Amino acid sequence: MSSRVVYLIGAGASRGKRGEKSLVFDTERFIPTEGKYVGREECANILSGLPIVNEIPGRLQWLLHKLWNKNNELLESGSCNTSLSNLIDDLGWLANCAAKHASIDTFAKKLFLINNQSDYFRLKRALTVFLNYEQMVNPPDPRYDSFFASILQLDKDSFPDDISIISWNYDVQFEIAYREYYPHEGLGHLSHFLNVYDKMKEGMGGEPYREAKGFRILKLNGSACVNCGEYFFGVSDESIVDSLCKLYNSLTINNCLLSFAWENLKEQYIQRITDCVKDAEVLVIIGYSFPFFNREVDRIIFSKMRSLGKIYIQDPYGENVKQSLRSALSAEQVFSTKMLNRIELIPINESQFFLPPEL
Repeated sequence: MSSRVVYLIGAGASRGKRGEKSLVFDTERFIPTEGKYVGREECANILSGLPIVNEIPGRLQWLLHKLWNKNNELLESGSCNTSLSNLIDDLGWLANCAAKHASIDTFAKKLFLINNQSDYFRLKRALTVFLNYEQMVNPPDPRYDSFFASILQLDKDSFPDDISIISWNYDVQFEIAYREYYPHEGLGHLSHFLNVYDKMKEGMGGEPYREAKGFRILKLNGSACVNCGEYFFGVSDESIVDSLCKLYNSLTINNCLLSFAWENLKEQYIQRITDCVKDAEVLVIIGYSFPFFNREVDRIIFSKMRSLGKIYIQDPYGENVKQSLRSALSAEQVFSTKMLNRIELIPINESQFFLPPEL
């Protein structure tokens, strides 16, 4: 059964809130072409949510600052944590590469094209640990909680059948926010309750395809987590480094669920997308800019929306998103149904995702 209202979610939907002043800290790092650099750094002061693209290099340095301090404490006490040292090396490498490229996705695509599988997994591994850290120390964007409170009906499991979500994010903000309703459940059970269909899990182990019914979440870039273990919940400041090292050691090529748009999209998952959107009448786009990397999959999504009649865009750069959206629309949607004339820009609301009047 398809949904009548579909949400298309991007990184801006997880941005959350920021403090007025940036975080300033002393740090040191080794840059291969420049030698050791010691000085003052600053990064976004995140009160909730996750860093956006231009905040990631600074937040990586902030995490490295904390890990370096912990590592120095261990060394001064005569201890050595090899896992922590290796993690610092990988995060430092990722931070340097992120600072030199337009985005981590740009660097990842480069590694993919030159078939550098070792560094490609190294990037995924370090990025997964970084995103886990950010979600350990920051509450989720409050709009996720408001969204659930708004759409849930008679009880905590009564999701509306006519809403589905397609997400380009590899975060687990939906799962973490929904844990308010199931405080003792782990990530796997929360994903099950939310009907999360992960690109990287679809069809694993030869599992046959079964059409979903009602509310569901499709994750086009997988998830920054692993098949086993819980690293988000009940982590204290004292145990966070141990949790990150445990996660780092547990990640392998086979259980790392983080993906990118250009990686193989199986026919079974294309069918999953089709079943989700084939009867969609309304599309709500939140925090998504239609980057070129995602264009092929975006075109698949829109080509399946044969009944689409209205698009809402909730984004601080709505006009730019509207222009980028044109490249994803089918020729029929551009010329026959005049979809570009059926787009409405919605003001940003820091406390609520847009709920269309058609609901």
